[in-house]
Amino acid sequence: MKNISTLFKLAFVVAAMGAIVSCGADNKTTTEDENGSYSSPVVSTELSRLKTQYRCESGSRFDLTFKTTAAISGGTLYGPFSTGRLSGTTSKTYIGMSGYNDFLVVNKVSGGYNVIMSMCPYGVLLKAGRRYSEFTADGGIYLNSTSTSGRKYGSAEGTDTHLVVEEYTSGSTRYPQDDVYTDFYPVP
Repeated sequence: MKNISTLFKLAFVVAAMGAIVSCGADNKTTTEDENGSYSSPVVSTELSRLKTQYRCESGSRFDLTFKTTAAISGGTLYGPFSTGRLSGTTSKTYIGMSGYNDFLVVNKVSGGYNVIMSMCPYGVLLKAGRRYSEFTADGGIYLNSTSTSGRKYGSAEGTDTHLVVEEYTSGSTRYPQDDVYTDFYPVP
């Protein structure tokens, strides 16, 4: 009888210690609204700072949002990706940047990942209002959770990302379907 009582007390102490330790954990999360914006002041501030620091050469950025329920393989996300976004709470954010100051933002949400491409305009090929039907990451998007320089996000590296640009007519000029290939690297 004494052994059962001792085991019960030991189990209670271990459970209580686990509860105390877990209460001190940093369980901060970020949620996205229906427009794919960030409601976390930390992530919003970081991304706004980056967009101000790395401006587009001309025009204003526009965002394209894709989603996937694929699992990561060896730290790399391959897709497939479809247009839209998954709802839910963001548990981790990864940001990458192209040589043209475009941003690739990957948010881990319950059930998958939301990928936001914040693109700088480029002639009629990349512009707000034009339709983009397909996004692939043939080389994958490597997600590194290690934050550097005190940043509140990890890095996203996507080599050979491919965006299909749909046919477009402006006035009497018809622009055929085209492709955009971009590589994304960790933010400097």
